[in-house]
Amino acid sequence: MDEDPLIRRAERAIYENLVTRTQVRKSLLEAKITAARVQAAVQMVRMESNRRTCPGMGDRTEAFQENPAAKEASGSSAETMLWHASVSIGR
Repeated sequence: MDEDPLIRRAERAIYENLVTRTQVRKSLLEAKITAARVQAAVQMVRMESNRRTCPGMGDRTEAFQENPAAKEASGSSAETMLWHASVSIGR
């Protein structure tokens, strides 16, 4: 016995809706990750600009370059900022 065409159309519409929702969620997550990366890059550019324009910051930056642990502890690395941004997206 064949199913009612109306039921088949409804099931197909439900399936397509679920697929579309999944694709939209994936695209939204990718957009949020991209936004976090852009925000981290902008922050790095601002920090670099401030380092170049603020007197006395050169000594601190040189210390970070000599001591990678200090750089990580300060939270100034791009990886650290990207991690913080991705964590804030997950909230």
